[in-house]
Parts: sequence; structure tokens; C-alpha cells
Amino acid sequence: MATANDPSGRLALMNKEFTIRIIFFVFILVGLIIKILILPFVSSNASDDKNQDKELSNIIVLNIVSLGIIAGSLFFLSMILVASGVSKGKLATVIILLLIVSWLLSIYLANARILSSNNLPKEYNTFSSASTYLLLGELALLYQYVQNTILKGGNDNRPAWILAVLETIHLVIVAIIQIIVKFYITDG
Repeated sequence: MATANDPSGRLALMNKEFTIRIIFFVFILVGLIIKILILPFVSSNASDDKNQDKELSNIIVLNIVSLGIIAGSLFFLSMILVASGVSKGKLATVIILLLIVSWLLSIYLANARILSSNNLPKEYNTFSSASTYLLLGELALLYQYVQNTILKGGNDNRPAWILAVLETIHLVIVAIIQIIVKFYITDG
């Protein structure tokens, strides 16, 4: 977008790049730091049953906060990309990842009481951890994809294909988490 002060339009592109970097480095990283670094610390400090129940409630709240921050950041990223005129095909990976994070967030919100109990099976913890690490990988690939393909206009679609495969695996894992929470924990 060229203006009288910036005929090349480079200033508008720099502002968009700056905004996208702020979204990734500040908001998404804050969500990931809460989910990956703070949650294990909080969950390992529960000593007796009363403190353990309180700590489990804190874990659910922190999960909701971290996923909410990430979902909000992905939403704002998608709005910036839409306003920039990015094609629907290139925007699909961001939207799918936003839907995955929103689904996880809805699982935590709808089942906070069940998840804050101490009756979680090992399978839930396994799939929840897998979901977190997949999210970390997907966000790293999304940053690389947005940076190289959308902002710089490159033609390398490998990050998009890898991201699509990871998102498909992540959808299956979130579906398994949903099934565990709805049927396995509540016994039917």
C-alpha cells in the first residue's frame, strides 16, 4: 500500500511484519510458556490431598488461560492476514489451527470439574502431553510458513504440507482427548 510518504509501500509491510512478530513472540510464546514451563512446576508441588485438589484446579485454570491466549493470538493473526489480502488457501492452516486450539479450550471449559478431579487416567495425560508438543511444533511451522511464504512471497509449500499433516494428527489426538473426557473418565 503506497502512500505519499512511502511510495514503495515498504512501511506498511514492515508494520504488518512487526505486528505478526509481536503476536508470535509475545502472545503465543506467553501461552506456550504457561502451558509448557509453568504447568509442570505447579503440578509437581501438590503434596497432600487438599493441596492436590487446589493444584489440579489451578492447572485447569492455567490450561484455559494459556489456550485462550493462543486462540486469541491466532484469531488476531488470521484477521491481519485477511486484511492483508492473503488467499484463502494460505489462510487455511491458520484457521484449522485456531479451530484445534478452540476445540481444546472448549474441552477444558466444559469439563473443568471432571478434569480437576484426581481420577484422570494415564491415557489422558499421555494424549494431553502429545497435544501440547504437537501445538508447539505446529506454531513453529506456522511462524516459518507465515514468515517465508506469506510475508516474503516465497513459493516453498513444504511447511504448509507438514503443518497440514501435523494438524490432521492433532485433530485425531484432540478427538481422543474428547472421548476420554466424555466416556472414559465418567464411565460411560
